[in-house]
Amino acid sequence: MIKRYFFAALAACATIGLSAQTRYVDEVFSSVDVTQNVLYGQNVTVLPALQGQPPALQPLIADVYEPTGDTLSARPLMLFVHTGNFLPRIINGSLVGTLRDSTVTEICTRLAKRGYVVASIDYRTGWNPLASTQTERTKLLLQAVYRAVQDGRTAVRYFRFDADNGNTFSIDPNRIGVMGEGSGGYVALAMATLNRLDEVQLDKFIDFTDPQNPVPFVDTNILGNFEGLGNGAPIDTLGNTFNNPNHPGYSSEISFCVNMGGALGDSSWLEGGEVPMVSFHCQSDPFAPYEIGTVVVPTTQANVVEVIGSKRVIERANDFGNQPDEWFSINDDYTTRAFQLHGNGYEGLYTFVTASPEAGPWQWWNPAEDTTANMDLHNSGLLTNPGMSKAKAMLYLDTVFGYLSPRLAESFATADIEPTSVETLQANEGVSVYPNPVSNVMMVASKQNIESVKLFDLTGALVETINATSSIVEIKRADKPAGIYFVEVQTATSKQIVKVLFN
Repeated sequence: MIKRYFFAALAACATIGLSAQTRYVDEVFSSVDVTQNVLYGQNVTVLPALQGQPPALQPLIADVYEPTGDTLSARPLMLFVHTGNFLPRIINGSLVGTLRDSTVTEICTRLAKRGYVVASIDYRTGWNPLASTQTERTKLLLQAVYRAVQDGRTAVRYFRFDADNGNTFSIDPNRIGVMGEGSGGYVALAMATLNRLDEVQLDKFIDFTDPQNPVPFVDTNILGNFEGLGNGAPIDTLGNTFNNPNHPGYSSEISFCVNMGGALGDSSWLEGGEVPMVSFHCQSDPFAPYEIGTVVVPTTQANVVEVIGSKRVIERANDFGNQPDEWFSINDDYTTRAFQLHGNGYEGLYTFVTASPEAGPWQWWNPAEDTTANMDLHNSGLLTNPGMSKAKAMLYLDTVFGYLSPRLAESFATADIEPTSVETLQANEGVSVYPNPVSNVMMVASKQNIESVKLFDLTGALVETINATSSIVEIKRADKPAGIYFVEVQTATSKQIVKVLFN
């Protein structure tokens, strides 16, 4: 009970100074402008094969969201990748799966109201989830993800190309991130990590049907390279190939990644020095594992391939030191709750614990907009999203943005964000703690004389108390274990709590 009250008090203190509206953290714009059907490229789709037709070029389009009335000329860009099991809506067995899903529109709008430019991208789909063997299903799904990653990187290059040629959407080409939901989470994570041929030539990504002639599922000589460049193999006698390069000469690099569900193809894909990541995941997700598990086809429950889920992804990102130091100074109730839910000090993971297996409780759709024949799909969707409604989705998205916004702002921090973080806000209130993270000695400074400093561990247990009558207090780490701690600073007129990390 004592620990519960401690965290309640912590959450209350953490909100001090957060009432001011801050670009990228709060919705500082009341409306957004949307430009639909922006052509960012074209590439070869295998989707016609479902009707027995040969591959064909598909236009790649995006809807671009911008804050209405914004005057900045160099704004961060976020790409959003929708869900859909890498198949068209309805064919994928659900009533979601487009760049204009209700959830997609809401997320893009919320980001744009915070000052970002947001591009909801369509991408190539198509594979056969009914293939008779797991080997064939794995091959076809990996190739579908690969094509979607190529398209996501094509979109990144398009906006950099556009920035050099009129900058239609007033973006900063050095600040581009990606956010994906459901199947789009697989794409976002792969865009952030997949960069070497050997990463898709692991044993689980190779067909050993003929042991004397193993065949990789992804052959860049056929499908083009990781960036969507290179021609690949011919598909007809007219000179068309499996890959149509778009915007060569521009970088496909991103600087931030968010996944809401989905998973990473293999733990080896994630390495030190890669981009910061934030993950949202239902612990009981029946389709994509929270830790390590096998992807299953939603419509048939057939096994596809073993992958790693958000918890292991974020643990690995933390172990490599990929998460920004500034994140460990964010001190609010969402952060506290995130640590309570997943039970460790890893930064960048928010776990949703639900009463029943759920995959995307932030999704909603309107069955009245579909024909009666699709009510079976509606009812099927309710099995992994019980009580689906806009009101339910909004509550989950409130949490997503409450946790994500300060981290995203820190990652895109420039002079046009002021202030950018809770740490800055706390400093403005008169208390600062440095350095953070802490190696040996931590200093606590205040504009007023400090009466006491208390150090609590992540569970709320009191570790140390220092009484003082000065404006600066030194705390020696000594033998305190590495991890997250909370520093409670008491002055004559206020009490503030700051989250710190001991390396």
